[in-house]
Amino acid sequence: MNYKRGKVFILLFIFCMVSFFTNDFELINIEKTAIIVAIGIDKAEEGVEISAQIAIPQATNQSTTNEDAILSAKAKTIYGALENISLQTGWYPKLTFCNVIIINKEVINQDFMPIINYFLTTNRIQSSAVLSVCEQKAKEVLSSSTPLDYISSFALQKILLRNIDRTSSVLITNIQDFYSNMLSHSRFGYMPYIKSIQTDDKPKENSGSNSQSSNYENEQKEIVPLSSQSANSGGGQGQGGNTQNEQSTLYDASETLLFSNNKLACAFTSSQTNCYNLLTKPIKECFLSVEYEAEGKKKNTLVSIIENFYKVKLKIENGIPILKVELKIICEKEEETPSSYQEEDKWSILSNDALKALESKLNEDIATLIELSKSSNCDFFMVKEKLYRFEPNHYYKLEKNILQLLDYQIKVECKNHH
Repeated sequence: MNYKRGKVFILLFIFCMVSFFTNDFELINIEKTAIIVAIGIDKAEEGVEISAQIAIPQATNQSTTNEDAILSAKAKTIYGALENISLQTGWYPKLTFCNVIIINKEVINQDFMPIINYFLTTNRIQSSAVLSVCEQKAKEVLSSSTPLDYISSFALQKILLRNIDRTSSVLITNIQDFYSNMLSHSRFGYMPYIKSIQTDDKPKENSGSNSQSSNYENEQKEIVPLSSQSANSGGGQGQGGNTQNEQSTLYDASETLLFSNNKLACAFTSSQTNCYNLLTKPIKECFLSVEYEAEGKKKNTLVSIIENFYKVKLKIENGIPILKVELKIICEKEEETPSSYQEEDKWSILSNDALKALESKLNEDIATLIELSKSSNCDFFMVKEKLYRFEPNHYYKLEKNILQLLDYQIKVECKNHH
């Protein structure tokens, strides 16, 4: 009896091994899979135009870089455009590795929430993908050549994602966080605003690479070489002459666009973005410039923020909503002009005049942000959400005009690190 049971187990083991090594379990062949690393969304007459940046792994002994291609299609919906890319190319669009979604500003000027809703509910893309807005066409951003990386979206990710836990220069959001804020009682959201900066800097040429961008349209399929990224396989000085004349692109994402009730409401400058980050999350690396007058001279000091402590609370006093903002920062002097000789151990110490000037500057910046929230009716300090959570008895009385009635108290304290 045991012999028969052992024989059955052996036969089952052989069957499983044969099935495992001979069947791909209906997985899509890697040669038929388009690994999408970024998506661009532009406005089109018939709906939207989706541009997908495809990473093409072709590293060899002669070339250690990967190339990319841009695939584009138009349709009435996001899914339809992605499906058109698949139908026209024969590649299955794999969105698991898509970390950046770039939306053209023309798209967000209309009702763009169905787009965000699709990305949130679909299983094809991860909800941690970063959302951003660009001033030019998203296809142009993805097709641009940059000295920072061979793939433009990778260079953009370095600018956006490096700021998550360290610097305050960029205010980023992903699909899940954006939608969550929009569904809150404050109904607000934000995205970094990407601007392209033309530069004469060039990426390092690689003689073994042959990068090209492919544009696939609904009615016609064509392959358009990216002259700014292409290089001939010979690698001689007389080849790839167009590449030498093309300008490269850098990206600036320090400004922020803010939305209220599914519409564009206002924008942050780079300094306002820094200030808002200081009030909403711990900062490990931040630099602020402050001007002040001391000893009859105007001085300009670059201050390094070592640590920040913040409180943004809402109180109802005599029926009036008051936003109480407290900010304490620990800082040190990074650089000062005109500089004066000091002992080495005292060089990083900020003078009392510099600390007072920094406190005054931050106080003014915070007041400007609150006034911007009131004038644009964009509740980016989540006043309504705080009212609903902590003062529920006053919520239904004040929710409609709370920003107009809002008063505020600001307290800023700056101290030296040592």
